[in-house]
Amino acid sequence: MKHLRWVPIILWVLIICWLSFSPLDKLSIKPPIGADKLAHVLMYAILGSLVGWTTINKIFRSKLYMFAFLLAGGTEVIQHLFIINRTGDVFDFIANCIGLIIILYLAKRFKKT
Repeated sequence: MKHLRWVPIILWVLIICWLSFSPLDKLSIKPPIGADKLAHVLMYAILGSLVGWTTINKIFRSKLYMFAFLLAGGTEVIQHLFIINRTGDVFDFIANCIGLIIILYLAKRFKKT
């Protein structure tokens, strides 16, 4: 049953990749101004929460957070280079990182002693 705790992280990474790599003309989502960046913050805050919730080993958790930051940048690079009708956006990357940083801050702030 220990291996089942990875399912939420894997599913969430797949959702992020699907949303990031789908051509915009295929998505019927037209967010209001500013909602796009909020969506990026929330997507990666959820990912950071899942990483903190499912991992006990500090070293492995740190590696997963590094993977999350790499995913945050990698999705933008892949969008820019390979996805039709999509471009990578530095501000999307910053919003992704802000979501992760918020969770890291909250985890440190409310850490059980």
